[in-house]
Amino acid sequence: MAKKEDIKAKVHKKVEDLIDMVDKVGNIDFFEFGVRHTNGELVISLKNTYKEKIK
Repeated sequence: MAKKEDIKAKVHKKVEDLIDMVDKVGNIDFFEFGVRHTNGELVISLKNTYKEKIK
């Protein structure tokens, strides 16, 4: 069983890395991510949510 502190540390580190990556490739104001922990593995999805209005 994974320790709560270990999971929190991994999630915080990964979120910091994701925000740095988003800043490099796109607009930091338009993204969302999901985190799932299963049996000691983190599954993280990153999605760009930028939408442009057509006038």
